[in-house]
Amino acid sequence: MTNIRWLPQDRIVRYAFGWNPDGDNVWYWRNVHAVYYTSMDLRAYPFDRQSLLVQMEVPEARMGWSGALVNLIPSVTGNAMFTARTGSDQLSGWGVDGVTLTKYSYPLCSQPLAHANGPSAPTDPSPLVPDYMAPLMGEGRAQECAATIGALPDPRASVFYRTSLVAGVVGEPISVSGLNIHIHVRRFWVPFFLMAIFPIVATTWLAFLVFLLPRKDMEARLGAVTGLFLALAAIQFVITGMTPASSYVTALQQLVLCSYVTLILVGLENVMLWWLTIYHKDKAR
Repeated sequence: MTNIRWLPQDRIVRYAFGWNPDGDNVWYWRNVHAVYYTSMDLRAYPFDRQSLLVQMEVPEARMGWSGALVNLIPSVTGNAMFTARTGSDQLSGWGVDGVTLTKYSYPLCSQPLAHANGPSAPTDPSPLVPDYMAPLMGEGRAQECAATIGALPDPRASVFYRTSLVAGVVGEPISVSGLNIHIHVRRFWVPFFLMAIFPIVATTWLAFLVFLLPRKDMEARLGAVTGLFLALAAIQFVITGMTPASSYVTALQQLVLCSYVTLILVGLENVMLWWLTIYHKDKAR
């Protein structure tokens, strides 16, 4: 499992063996209870949908290969958790839309090429990025590394080449077979609408009611705008505690920013209106 973050110490590991009485194949299953790392797109928060990833990879052995390859076959999925079903939510705050399985494969030598900043040191006895592969890294052709290794005079010298102890089995570059498990979920947005979006929108629209006050009553107008500004700041403290951290501005944060700008413009417009209709008129007299 390539994206496991940590394994709980009190996890219960379940497994079982079986066989098909009508054939010669056997099967084995086990569960893995773990905390996984997966990237999330929060630009539409709290109206976002996420594709949670659980990734499994099976690299081929470097030595002792007998010729058999791992063949991953995506098969059955399900939206329900393998736990005791009760009347409560299976995943609080989220709804599961579906689960998809996608298999993939890539040459193992392409992994360091795709992430390295430069070739390995010349004195490295087992270089991950040798000098003859540096052009592939610079040109973005990391997937061609398997053909490059196969064309070497002695490909067995590469750490990404596997050899077999069985006579007649030809060696080849090491490849990795993987399986992506995508769990598609959607966030339950109603609580966020009631706790954040509606108060922000209501506070912003209440600012336009100050235009119903007399134009001469500038203290009441600016006092109302200032009070709404402070109320929006208090709402923002609540939103900050419930908004996930991200490296970009989410939709909810954009709404807060627009509300601040609206309140500032309403306050400036009141001052400008008072200056044109009251103060400037009195000065003209």
